[in-house]
Amino acid sequence: MLQRKYTDNRGLLVVVSGPAGVGKGSICRELARTDGGPDVSISETTRPMRPGDEADVTYYFVDREKFESRISEDYYLEWARVYDNYYGTPRARIEEKLEAGTDVILEIDPQGAESIRKNFPSAVTVFIMPPSVTELRARITGRGSETEDQLVKRLSCAKDEIEQAPRYDYIIVNRENSLGRSVSELQAVITAEHLRTSRITAQDSRED
Repeated sequence: MLQRKYTDNRGLLVVVSGPAGVGKGSICRELARTDGGPDVSISETTRPMRPGDEADVTYYFVDREKFESRISEDYYLEWARVYDNYYGTPRARIEEKLEAGTDVILEIDPQGAESIRKNFPSAVTVFIMPPSVTELRARITGRGSETEDQLVKRLSCAKDEIEQAPRYDYIIVNRENSLGRSVSELQAVITAEHLRTSRITAQDSRED
């Protein structure tokens, strides 16, 4: 007898963006630690390592010459130049994980997100929003890693990025002391997207 089974075998590509200091990295890492959680893609970058960075964990750190060479080889699923440094997502690693049924989160800026929309239209996009620009400034200042000029530049960029939020499929407001809630909301987005009719495929199998 033929039986029709409905399955969702392919992994989901989830783009997460938000201004520097909003907490998007913490949200993604916490979700990845949960049982059956998604993988968080590690980007390549030409920016210098900062205190607390780990090579091949925070980023794959490469020099500018190698990065630019890889751009010409179509090595990246997306890439962007941000704050005078390059950031890119290696294409092959992402495609392998999705084919294996693993959900993958890309933590990238709006410029990279736009490239993903064009090259990977089935991706789901999520913008992490601060409660206010004042709160965002306090968070960035609290890190103690920026000079005053760098802080002004980051806040200016943050305002430009926030204006891009309506282009995303979902918006999550990461409020003060609400990491757990934000993680749950991102998980809810992923769960809902896996249940979309368009993502479910019917397969016929024979059972005796």
